[in-house]
Amino acid sequence: MTAQLSQFVTLTLPGSGMLPGLSVGLAHSRSDRQHALELRRDVYRHKGLLLENTLRPQVLPQACAPGSAIFVAKEYGTIVGTISFYLDSAIGLPMDEVHGEEVDEMRGRFASVAEVGGLAVLEDRRGVGITMMLYLATFRWALATDAKCIVACVNPSSRRAYRKLLLFEVLGECKRHPRFLDAPSIPIGVDLTTHLERYRETRSGKPDSHSHKFFRDTQPAQTYANLGAVQYLQWSDDEVSEMIKTRQLTLVGDDRLHIERHYSTNGMARSPG
Repeated sequence: MTAQLSQFVTLTLPGSGMLPGLSVGLAHSRSDRQHALELRRDVYRHKGLLLENTLRPQVLPQACAPGSAIFVAKEYGTIVGTISFYLDSAIGLPMDEVHGEEVDEMRGRFASVAEVGGLAVLEDRRGVGITMMLYLATFRWALATDAKCIVACVNPSSRRAYRKLLLFEVLGECKRHPRFLDAPSIPIGVDLTTHLERYRETRSGKPDSHSHKFFRDTQPAQTYANLGAVQYLQWSDDEVSEMIKTRQLTLVGDDRLHIERHYSTNGMARSPG
């Protein structure tokens, strides 16, 4: 990991002082990544988005693409929330499975697209701003990877909150998501090329907030291009091998070929396809 990326890892975002001991950053250790995956599994099982007998947290192939990243919120060193950032690549984005038409439309409009998903926060830590802090971390990472648009799929009941707080727009119709036991899902997206200006307009004359401080402190020309985030690989070769061996990560066809270009693993031979 480069020195610049290490600085990003230890970043304490504006507003994180609202909870003592809270910090948000990259899941930069193997332990942090696995704990983040386990937290997401537990939260999703509790919400009825995964079967109760789901034991092994699953990793999507897109999580292994260069530039993709897992972020964690820690309170006094304990992970209390997580979110994932997927940078578009030759193997596409997780959303393509259900909302491929809408994602393709964004690809036609923007030079680079990324997806944010896998949001999970401990139930007793919700409502204190951790979700916002995690999303702001992915917005900064989007700048680091030069993404021009962020897409996501969310429950329809959440769309107003995403629109009001982060200026996401609905991109298409509600569909059933097979990966989450056919839960309702709508595609949303935000244009990052105009986001800062639009956010300032919506907050004009309103009280300051931790999210406003973030956008105020992030200048349009500040792209974090020197971070080298586009080449960032969050997993080690050994981790990828182990995840394939235990079937936590399944690679087939083009997914396997793409990941093989970036990781040297002994586990590739065990992956089906």
